[in-house]
Amino acid sequence: MGWHDGHPIWDDRFVVEGPTTPFYVENISGTNETLEIFNRSLDGGTPPVFDIEISSDGVNWMLWGSTASSPTRTLNPRERLYMRASTNRWYISNVGRVAILGMTKVGGNIMSLLYGSNFTGSETSFPTNDREQFGSLFRNDYTPTNMKLVSAGNLILPATTLTISCYGGMFAGCHHLAQAPILPATTLALSCYQSMFFNCDSLVQAPILPATTLVGTCYYHMFDGCINLNYIKCLATDISAHDCLYNWVDGVAATGTFTKKAGVNYPSGKSGIPEGWTVIEE
Repeated sequence: MGWHDGHPIWDDRFVVEGPTTPFYVENISGTNETLEIFNRSLDGGTPPVFDIEISSDGVNWMLWGSTASSPTRTLNPRERLYMRASTNRWYISNVGRVAILGMTKVGGNIMSLLYGSNFTGSETSFPTNDREQFGSLFRNDYTPTNMKLVSAGNLILPATTLTISCYGGMFAGCHHLAQAPILPATTLALSCYQSMFFNCDSLVQAPILPATTLVGTCYYHMFDGCINLNYIKCLATDISAHDCLYNWVDGVAATGTFTKKAGVNYPSGKSGIPEGWTVIEE
C-alpha cells in the first residue's frame, strides 16, 4: 500500500474490516469520483473548522487539509481512502454544516471522525453531548454529488447511547443507497434518527431497530419516501413518546413485512405499520 503523485494506490491488503477499521470512503464505480468535504455557513454563522487526516492503509496518516477550505480529491476506481479528525462538531445546527460527498461507498468506524489519533475502535459514545453530531453527513440536497452513494453496509455506528439529532438526515436524498448500516443503539435521544433515510428510493430492507423504549420524534420521517422499502423489524415495547413514529413510513412499498414484539399495538398507516403489510410477532 502506498502513495503515487500524492494519491493512495489501491491493493487488496486493507486492514481487516471491524470496529478498529477507521472510517473510509471508497470508489466502487467504474469511473473516477471526486470526494468533497462540503462546508457551508448557515445564517451568517461560522461553520465547523477542523483538520482532516487521510491514509491509504489505515495505519500511516498524513494531513489532508482543513474543512475551512472544503478540500476535494479524485479517487480512481477501486480506490479507498481512510479518514480521521479530532473534533466534536461535524454539524452545528443554524451555524454551519460539514458533509462528505461524492463517493459510491462509505464504511469503517465513524468514530475515527471524532476521536482522531486517539481512535481505538472501542468508542461507543460521542465525546460530548453536543447535538447533531453527524446530522446530514451524507445528505444529498446540497449538490447532486451524492446521488451515487450506493453502499453504507460496512459503515459502523457503534454508539449505544445517542444524543439529540445525532444521525438526523444522515442519508437523506441518497436515492441509490441500497445498503444501510446496522443501528445498534438501545438508548435513544430526541430526533436521533429523524429523516435518516428520507427519500432513499433504493432501500429495500430497514436496519433492525433494537431499542425497546422510543423517545420524542426519534423515528420522525425516518423512512419517509423510501418507495421500495418492504421490510422493517422494530423491537420497541414502548411507543408512547410524542411523535416518535410520525410519518416514519410514509410512501414505502404497498406490500411488505413488519416484525414487532408481541402485544405492542401500533397504529395503522404512515405513522405506524404500513397498510397492506404482513405483521409478524415475536
